[in-house]
Amino acid sequence: MPRSRLRPCSSREGNVAGVLQKAEVTVDVSYARWLDSPDAAIAFRRVECMAVGLQTGDARCAPSDLLKVHCTGTREAKVIAIGTKKAVQRAKMLIPSILQNQEKVKCFEEAQQTRLKALLERQVKKLADMDPRRPAEGFSRAEFALPKAAVGRFIGKSGANIQAMQKEHTVRIVVEEAETPGFKRVHVLGQNEEDVHAVRDMAEVITKRILVEKGMKSWILGRNGTVAERVQIASGASSVRFDDKDHALVVEGTRSACATAQLLCDAHLSYFETFKGFDETMEDKLPLTSAHAANV
Repeated sequence: MPRSRLRPCSSREGNVAGVLQKAEVTVDVSYARWLDSPDAAIAFRRVECMAVGLQTGDARCAPSDLLKVHCTGTREAKVIAIGTKKAVQRAKMLIPSILQNQEKVKCFEEAQQTRLKALLERQVKKLADMDPRRPAEGFSRAEFALPKAAVGRFIGKSGANIQAMQKEHTVRIVVEEAETPGFKRVHVLGQNEEDVHAVRDMAEVITKRILVEKGMKSWILGRNGTVAERVQIASGASSVRFDDKDHALVVEGTRSACATAQLLCDAHLSYFETFKGFDETMEDKLPLTSAHAANV
């Protein structure tokens, strides 16, 4: 903009640029992360309203030309106030109270986290002394059969997998012999159904049958079974085979593995009609091409 078009600053109402002041309040570095949070923005917006409200008599809004407070949490945590002289002075008086209130909130949250941690430790200790094979009031439990071939992977080396699941989901797991030959029985006891079901979904081996329309067997299996093999590897299923009697793809694995296999198979089957139509089009064109070549 040309210098000739610039107007000189004055202290008249509506043009306070000439009387703006800037003040910096250095705060503890521990507040640096909080200063960049939405909570801090709301808190200092309240400072703007209160500081200007004391001057104008209306605390419902804070005109930007009277006061603006913003934070910087880089190397040195600071709160910067820019506005009229009186508004900045009042903001400097209000900022410490905002920080003190945040300190109380921080102490409350830390105390709450400490209580929750102690409660969790007591619950874990209580679970360690309980028998998952027996119902317990206030706890959820589940049991399922697990093939012996999958027991080693479920338990892990020196029980590492079971210990990790017990710690992550706050549950107690016991594996014992089952009445059915070739299987083990797994008992899970936890604080809620969500944790118990999460362990069951990760460990329980189920069988899922994916029905396949006639004429699509070779498509779902792939040449030399390559498609079925890829589905097994990608889903993490223990086995994938085709049952000619039911004309279905049989998937064995955990619930999550079977669900993933279902999605992969559905996606692959959805392309069957497209490729079938492409092959038929190519077959229709091949005789015409051969005849044309013979005439030439």
